[in-house]
Amino acid sequence: MKALAVIPSIGRSPLLPDLVALLVDEYIDVLLIDNLPGAEPSELVTAQACPGVRVMHRPAWRGIYRQWNVGLRLGWQKNVPVLVLNDDIVLPPWAPTTMVNVLADSNEWSLLG
Repeated sequence: MKALAVIPSIGRSPLLPDLVALLVDEYIDVLLIDNLPGAEPSELVTAQACPGVRVMHRPAWRGIYRQWNVGLRLGWQKNVPVLVLNDDIVLPPWAPTTMVNVLADSNEWSLLG
């Protein structure tokens, strides 16, 4: 793993499967945090489970910051850059790798928008 992407979701974005596939193709591990309220996880989110993708169902977690912090903490523990992404974005090929390279070259926290 060269980086970790954390993506909170309720599983309603039709763009999520392509985003996850792009990240996995570029050797970026994915942490999907399914925060769909209720006892059952989102089918779209859980369908993404594959090598390199971890899915956590955490419907009681209120507020997106807690979800981001889990990904940031995991990246810190593994000593890899972390991409915090929305589930409804489209990235061109190699954009994730380019972002990871910028983060890896920095000795400080970085924010890319």
